[in-house]
Amino acid sequence: MRPPLVIAAFVLTWVSAAAPAVACTCLTTCGSVVNATALFEATVDRIEGPSGPGGMSTVHLRDVVAVRGASPSVLINTGDTCAFGFRVGTRYLIDAREYMPGQYTTSSCSSTRRIDEAGALLAYLRAEPPTRPRVFGQLSPQVATPGRGPEVMTPPIAGAAVRIRGPVERTVVSSGDGAFAFADAPPGRYELTVAPPADRRDLLASRPRPFEVESSAECVEMPVSLPSSASVSGQVLDPAGQPAAGVRVELYPAPYNQWAGGLMLAATTDAQGRYRIERVPPGRYAGGLGVPYPSARNAVIPALMRSPAGDTAVVVDPGQAVDVPDLVAQPAPLIKVSGVVIAADGVQKSNLRLVLQSLDGFATARTMGGRTMGGGRFVLDAHRGVRYRVVVDHTEYTGETEFVAGEGDLAIQVLPARKR
Repeated sequence: MRPPLVIAAFVLTWVSAAAPAVACTCLTTCGSVVNATALFEATVDRIEGPSGPGGMSTVHLRDVVAVRGASPSVLINTGDTCAFGFRVGTRYLIDAREYMPGQYTTSSCSSTRRIDEAGALLAYLRAEPPTRPRVFGQLSPQVATPGRGPEVMTPPIAGAAVRIRGPVERTVVSSGDGAFAFADAPPGRYELTVAPPADRRDLLASRPRPFEVESSAECVEMPVSLPSSASVSGQVLDPAGQPAAGVRVELYPAPYNQWAGGLMLAATTDAQGRYRIERVPPGRYAGGLGVPYPSARNAVIPALMRSPAGDTAVVVDPGQAVDVPDLVAQPAPLIKVSGVVIAADGVQKSNLRLVLQSLDGFATARTMGGRTMGGGRFVLDAHRGVRYRVVVDHTEYTGETEFVAGEGDLAIQVLPARKR
């Protein structure tokens, strides 16, 4: 019997500058799955329990097929920032760990992934140790990720030219499932580039990706998302109708939800007030000026971008260059808004969390407004002249008020929250 193979390895996951920030930072290894406690394919049947911060959910699985080690039908998924975002009805390759006898868990720091993104890793695992590739990965188009919205499935990119250049130079063509592999990659520093097939005018070539093979026993996994060739452009004017330079224009997958994460794209206007947001994946977008989390960077009254037909959602098709109607940048300086939270009996309430919501432009945008201080007092950042709603976010009390920033102090009366 051949002794178990232990491979020291690392994985580099490349994302563009437009990708969202990720709160959970981790380093997973392609070699570690060779000796995984539980590596298996399964479809998520149902999810029970809370998924919010600090919560625990139980993930029930069906059609479980073992790849390495155990193949449990139930997982415990924590609700912290490293929890894996399972979707009911989706099939995955699951890399789980036994944290208590007979109980398994996984996280976003594991090699768990959708089964359509697992072809290259499965091919690596199924190969015999002497023939396992040193460098491998899978190609897919970049997508407009809507944060907690529906999961976006994308077809793999077949026929792309993948090249590594370093101690040796090699080129391979991606397979039908978008996979590529290099068996001959001696230790050293490399760059990886990908050129899309000639018939994929909706895609751009990747920028050079540096990586290093540190030893002859190492594997490097490099999933690559090729950027879109589509763009959204337009002009920003000041209230007098003159070009407004230096204004930031932002674009988010629709429906807009600031707290859901996901892709954010942006550009700043030039001397003629023109902007061009490039590398926009196909999808529906909301965007504009003054995306309302109060900051000096977005010191304008919110102005919602509209499509050429006047819709509030801009639809971008593969490879399309969309030119949208003009936006007007009305200055709105950042100011402090103060107020007090008082119960119906006249008692001022401290240590209550507040949420600030803009009522102009991006109606669903919300940002934490801090907490009430001693005597129920609070101070919020807001933009002068912008309409807001401030909401008391508490399990025992409920209350809210609407206001225009700069028109005086606020008073919020709270009532006991209804028990669910």
